Amino acid sequence: MPPDAEAPPPPEPRLARLRAAPATSGLLAALAAAFLASLVHPELVQRFAKVDARVRAGEWWRLFTASFLHGGLLHVGVNAYALYAIGPTVERLYGRVRFLLVFLLGGALGFAASTAFVRQPSLGASAGLFALLGVLLGFAVRERRRLDPSSRRAMMREILTVAGLNLGLGLMVPFVDNAAHLGGFAGGLLLGVVLRPRSARRAPAAQLPPPATPRA
Repeated sequence: MPPDAEAPPPPEPRLARLRAAPATSGLLAALAAAFLASLVHPELVQRFAKVDARVRAGEWWRLFTASFLHGGLLHVGVNAYALYAIGPTVERLYGRVRFLLVFLLGGALGFAASTAFVRQPSLGASAGLFALLGVLLGFAVRERRRLDPSSRRAMMREILTVAGLNLGLGLMVPFVDNAAHLGGFAGGLLLGVVLRPRSARRAPAAQLPPPATPRA
């Protein structure tokens, strides 16, 4: 590095990142608690996952509770890391309440789409995670006049790349519920266009998760 060059800023400490995003931290704790509870009481999965026949019979709450259940340690670990990566950005833009609203409502819309198109049982936080990606894309559309054009293009490109890679990989893995992913993303996009961010200041570039394959 040349002697007159500026050193890059140090990365944000992980704990500081979570302390600044209490709703994300709380949601991570809830996912961990639900996973541990399902290990102790395996029947919770059948009682609260998205099961097509049960949702159609009127157990609509499964559309919300399915987001908190996971099929294994790798499943919950991948989704928890994705939430850690993207959650604080959305929470900073929209605040705690709207962040949770996007995750819960977007996830429910994702599992509603799964109920309409997928017969197999489904569970996992990734429908809500796709909603968080969608709300960021909606933010970039809604706030296009406030965002720097190059930052906005980079943000949209990264969001679409991450979503596209996950959907593409999902097509190659039979147990991945892409209907839930697409439904969650569409719900988040709609909420991003409708909801007003809590601050009109220029937003930082979104910090997105790497292209993993969180399954719903």
